[in-house]
Amino acid sequence: MKQRLEVYFGTPAKSATTIVLGALALAFFWWIFRWAIVDATWTGDASQCRANPGGACWTFLTNKMSFILFGFYPLEEIGRVVALCALFAACLVLSLMAIATGTKTLLRALPLLWLAQLAASFVLLSGGVFGLAPVPERLWSGLPITIVLSVSTILLGLPLGTLIALGRKSRNGAVRMLCLWFVEVMRALPIIAVLFIATIIVPLFLPVQLEIGTLFRALVGLLLVAAAYFSEIVRSGLNAIPHLQYEAADSLGFTRLQRVRLVILPQAFSLVVPPLVSLAASLLKDTTLIVIISQFDLVGTARLAISDPQWTGFSAEGFVFIGVIYFAMCCSIIKFGEMAEMLMSVGRR
Repeated sequence: MKQRLEVYFGTPAKSATTIVLGALALAFFWWIFRWAIVDATWTGDASQCRANPGGACWTFLTNKMSFILFGFYPLEEIGRVVALCALFAACLVLSLMAIATGTKTLLRALPLLWLAQLAASFVLLSGGVFGLAPVPERLWSGLPITIVLSVSTILLGLPLGTLIALGRKSRNGAVRMLCLWFVEVMRALPIIAVLFIATIIVPLFLPVQLEIGTLFRALVGLLLVAAAYFSEIVRSGLNAIPHLQYEAADSLGFTRLQRVRLVILPQAFSLVVPPLVSLAASLLKDTTLIVIISQFDLVGTARLAISDPQWTGFSAEGFVFIGVIYFAMCCSIIKFGEMAEMLMSVGRR
């Protein structure tokens, strides 16, 4: 305890700096507390909020909550997207529990669980089966779109990127060159350019009879970008594996597939968990770029809600709300990565 105090108050300069910064921090947090709690408007309408400009207008969220979360999705079918969000939260909790407990059965079932969740999400959003009313793609918006795009790009991009990374290590020159060109092209293009090509350019080369939804084309574009970046991270892990590990696997009589699946990839993934988690969090935030194809994710619906003339001027409350949601989702990804890294560490193995 004494050593910690000396870090902050060991000299007059340290003491003065600590006191000044502490006072500024307390003043800032007190201002936030007064704005968000003490002086906030909790009930009423926009006129009451404007009569109290010094506090937050949480009434805005009360009136716009449904639109910010679910956008233009039909009100009579809101239960479906609520179920989608609940299913996502349940899968996330089960995944964290499986990693925390180290239960092998649950760990092996996680990929299938997330694939089932992704398939169920598309069924709930689109409808047209199991007695669900069909909902056009143009009405999909808000938090469900953010969830579907994020889960799709991360869940499908990682295995695809792993295959590309293994292709870069292939003995076949053609395969190696093809994977190299794919990675270099996708990494050289901005994500906005990829979305533009997927939604505007690609349809020009497709047959008239073949109709592919705009959102699906954008999803494929995001998936290819994610796979390219994932592949480079995985390849760095593969390059860090000593050649003796390959020889040890060969001495045990493993086939090439068994060697990669049982010996090489587990060690490679254990080395690159932090950058994989960082990229996953980045991909979650990159889903906001779909606004350029007139699809509105959580940020897009929040901006539309703020642009309502009746509620102009209350953007801070809207962005604080979606900021908390993004913060919770990114923290979940980071916690997932930390627990996975601990599970795959050499000491635990």
